[in-house]
Amino acid sequence: MSTGVNEAREAFVDNLHAMATGSYLRKEDREFWEAPYPETVVGEARVIVDSLVDAISRIPRLSEDEQKVLAASTDVLQEASENKTPSEPDQITRAVVAAVSPIIEDLLRLSDKYEGAVLEDEELEDLDALLRALCTECEANYSVVSEHVHIMIDSHS
Repeated sequence: MSTGVNEAREAFVDNLHAMATGSYLRKEDREFWEAPYPETVVGEARVIVDSLVDAISRIPRLSEDEQKVLAASTDVLQEASENKTPSEPDQITRAVVAAVSPIIEDLLRLSDKYEGAVLEDEELEDLDALLRALCTECEANYSVVSEHVHIMIDSHS
């Protein structure tokens, strides 16, 4: 795992921990503060994020046939607009989308248990940074993967 991936993973998990413990607050501000979720959620999220890292990191090591099978297992969600026609992503990018989709669903289910608190704006930024680092590492098209994930998240709400 590259330094960029490791740093992005740690930032995501550290942010969740700070939210669960209130460690980002001054002591006097914690008096009436209530955690949005228990600290145990951080461990659950870490397991999910680690599975995301593992799943995407192994894609370049798959044979071309294995990548093709994985890539064919899901549709890539893309927005179409007047000035943008969805493009056909390459095989690696489609494989990353296929690998990431069920894991994002796991994160969404975890977040739903706590009224969406696990995947709020700051956490989504951290998740996006992790996806960018992972896509860079395996040479997938980050824009396509990010758009797919954001459509999943937006349509889930």
